[in-house]
Amino acid sequence: MGLSIFTWIVHAQSQVVIPRTDVIAETAKGREIGIGSARVISPGPLEVYTWNSVKLQYTAGKAGIKPGGGVRFTFQHMLRWTTFQLDDPDGHSFTSVKSSNGSPVKVTSFINRPWNEIIPSEYMDKYDPYYNLIEVIVTEKGLKEGETIDIVIGDTTEESPGVLVQYFDEHPFTIETYVDPRGDNNFFPMEVNPTIEIVAGEPAKLAVLVASNGVAGEPFWCLVRAEDKYGNVADSYEGKIKIQIVENDGNSQKKYAFRTSDNGVHRFEDFVFKNPGTYRLVVSDGNLEAESNPIVVTEETAELKVYWGDIHNHTKSCDGRGTSKQSYEFGRDAAGLDFCSVANHSENLRTEEWEEYKAVTKEFNNPGRFVTIPGYEWSGSHETGGDHNVYFLQDNPPIYRSRANFNYHNYNNYQGTEIQANHIEDLYLMLAQHYTDKNIIVIPHYGGRRGNKNWHNPTLERLIEVYSDHRRSEAWVQDYLEQGWKTGIMASSDNHNGKPGYSLTFTKTSGNNLSKIDWEKEEIGTSLMAVYGKDLQRKEIFEAMYDRHCYATSGDRILLDFRVNGELMGSEISSAGSPEISIVVTGTDAIRKIEITKNNQVVKDFLPGAMNYDLSWTDKEFGENESCFYYVRIIQENNEEAISSPVWVNTK
Repeated sequence: MGLSIFTWIVHAQSQVVIPRTDVIAETAKGREIGIGSARVISPGPLEVYTWNSVKLQYTAGKAGIKPGGGVRFTFQHMLRWTTFQLDDPDGHSFTSVKSSNGSPVKVTSFINRPWNEIIPSEYMDKYDPYYNLIEVIVTEKGLKEGETIDIVIGDTTEESPGVLVQYFDEHPFTIETYVDPRGDNNFFPMEVNPTIEIVAGEPAKLAVLVASNGVAGEPFWCLVRAEDKYGNVADSYEGKIKIQIVENDGNSQKKYAFRTSDNGVHRFEDFVFKNPGTYRLVVSDGNLEAESNPIVVTEETAELKVYWGDIHNHTKSCDGRGTSKQSYEFGRDAAGLDFCSVANHSENLRTEEWEEYKAVTKEFNNPGRFVTIPGYEWSGSHETGGDHNVYFLQDNPPIYRSRANFNYHNYNNYQGTEIQANHIEDLYLMLAQHYTDKNIIVIPHYGGRRGNKNWHNPTLERLIEVYSDHRRSEAWVQDYLEQGWKTGIMASSDNHNGKPGYSLTFTKTSGNNLSKIDWEKEEIGTSLMAVYGKDLQRKEIFEAMYDRHCYATSGDRILLDFRVNGELMGSEISSAGSPEISIVVTGTDAIRKIEITKNNQVVKDFLPGAMNYDLSWTDKEFGENESCFYYVRIIQENNEEAISSPVWVNTK
């Protein structure tokens, strides 16, 4: 059970400090020795999800490579390319390797393999999360300075169609490279790694987003985005669009011609509705068309407004892609988020990366326009607590790391000697030293190491993640609620592509056979968190999260207002008589079902068949002074969902 946050304990940890690999020092040694260079020779930028042939070349430096030495080309996990293979020149993704001096080479490939089944610990322990790799060992002659090794991924010399590239764009896609020049199995990191630009395909669809709340007569924002078939921003789009209001408000339509400088996205700040009501916009270029999420326009500014965020994202500082700067830019400019956080795995964050991340997060925090929240993911094994994200109100928070996935010789692990949190209870106690009124939030998620319901701290652990790009996990959330833990419900992407707020990470229709993805059935989008806040300020958003005034959606910006006896979701209330439940839903598609859940059991459902629906329901089975909790689940015809945070009745 969770320890009280106010129980102050001197928590001594004996952690053995042993010599370990420092990537910065090892890179400097490699530069001094002269380990050579690597580059991508051809082709130029690669279009997403197309067949290509990619040629890499390693050139030996002044150290050369002695017989038995070699090169390792490593790729990020979740490498969404077809699996490289070495044996069939006619098959897809055939990879050829040869040296310029004719020296025989021994090639080993571990590409797109299940990390815990096939990849030997020699590679996994040292390079995780870059555990997709090609190892080339030079035998007999070795290499002299200037001699080369050529690697062709998707060699089409015979009948191979090439290699199928990942379906998300990346700027740049990096191949981290390591060289053993002396043949002693000591591979030094290369200072400058080969990179590839992976770009979006042709424009195939449009998307339009609007603010969820507006005031009659006052301007609000609207964002139009062009996308390729796979959900990437189609930055080549230069169409001429027309935006109209679905419901007649007497407003004239707006026209706009996209420019090259728009890079496929344009944000308007000057839309105005004359009259209160619920509206949607339609954007069209004569060929492509899309309808927006709903906006509720009121006569006066609403006391609480709905803001949208994605606070669970990863970059190349751990096992994701891109940088924190790129993630925040995408979330703000392309995804139309109101608030965002990059939550990298803390055990991967070296001190200099953590300091840079905090500075970037502070820089991008722009009250009234785009709120950023500092945080990280503490990745403990399930037995020690499981994955938990930690978020802070302040700009300069402490960082505590898990040792569950720690290896002293992994270049991608934290390199320092600060105290680590070996168990979730350690993390609670360490965070307790920094807790003041509502300034820290801990959120368990299913993740790769699902959160463990056996530990909970009611003061810190205020929310739980029900949806992500990985899965929908309502049953797992119910396990927490059944324990008596009062956790609000939220969602975020757990995105690893560096694109918070809108992306595609995992295929639902092809398994590992990436060449057979059914794009008509793929769920392209990102789980989102909706917060009821007074204003778009970090403190207001953070405290609303802490108070559990929030809900989860599987991606669509469904508007959901759920109250019990007039009290908003997340509340704890007293009720002597039968609770009165009110629900207001404004969907993005026809609402198939509304479920009212009491103590994890559906006790009432409604079948609206419309996009907008209001209802009231009284729990006549409620016993005198009964204790219970309620929450609401919305299912649309397009299979998008929303789940509210609970309201707890007589449970104080």
